[in-house]
Amino acid sequence: MDWIKYMDLNNLSVDVNVILEILAKRQKWEYCYTVLSKYQNLYLSPTSIHIIYYFGKKYGLGKENIDQFLKDFNILNFNHQSFLEAIRICQTDMEDALQIAASLNSGINKFFTLDEEMKESYSEVVDFV
Repeated sequence: MDWIKYMDLNNLSVDVNVILEILAKRQKWEYCYTVLSKYQNLYLSPTSIHIIYYFGKKYGLGKENIDQFLKDFNILNFNHQSFLEAIRICQTDMEDALQIAASLNSGINKFFTLDEEMKESYSEVVDFV
């Protein structure tokens, strides 16, 4: 069973705000990039993909740049069970709950966000980096 623990340390789900921080080169982009570089397998929820492209365009980023950045990310499975889990765990923000539920239902329990409120709301259901 030690291999499960080892694999878990290599898998990280990433909040959309982290990706936007890097793409827009905001204040904490280097910190975010450093954290991501420590993990072998990075995951995003399907809802995050939509938000990244939407805001990326608003920030003036080309689709090709976003495509290139995201090409190495894995996409979490999202199904009806994920939706039901999001409803169950939702505190205040359904978008946050959807990301975390997709992560948990894909077997990924490590999550990286810059959102302190999200950490506070969901610290009992997922491990934050």
